[in-house]
Amino acid sequence: MSNILHQIGENLARVFRYILPGILILGGAQAAHPGWLAWARLDQPWHILALAVTALVAGNTWLAFHRYGVHQFVDMIFYCSGMDGPSARKAGPRAVVTYTDDLAHFVVRAFKVPPDSALRQHVVLRASAMHLMFIASEVAIVFSFFSAPGSYFERHTWPLRLLGLAGLLITLWQNTITRRIDWYSVEEVK
Repeated sequence: MSNILHQIGENLARVFRYILPGILILGGAQAAHPGWLAWARLDQPWHILALAVTALVAGNTWLAFHRYGVHQFVDMIFYCSGMDGPSARKAGPRAVVTYTDDLAHFVVRAFKVPPDSALRQHVVLRASAMHLMFIASEVAIVFSFFSAPGSYFERHTWPLRLLGLAGLLITLWQNTITRRIDWYSVEEVK
């Protein structure tokens, strides 16, 4: 049993990143559109397998668009504003031009740090948890706008939107902290 718990602990970032987003999406879909998953019977192994595959595909697709779309845009805004962490040589709108080059240099330097160091593992876990927080907030907001009549999301639209917005704000705050820790894990603190 302790070996299983140890393996789960070592792979927690992967669980956050690749499995839980899909479960959140299917949960949101069920609450917003109960008819979508009406076919699924949890006493049928093939239905469970189909739900698992659907969750994995939906979660990874959402994660990819979030990570390389929404999150990248947020990161660029932080960069252009000169916020601590990977930041522009000179803050302002023109910093957009240097963003991709500076980001690429930072990623290359980050890969030169031993990945098994406790600090880098901490950054990976924080970033994975942060992406999960973003996705949970996005699910709450998206399904609150697109829900079936009479569904849970339709009956609780505004509380879910406010909860999603609060989640986004908390996640943006955590993003600034994680961004700074990531920077310090690669660059020498001056």
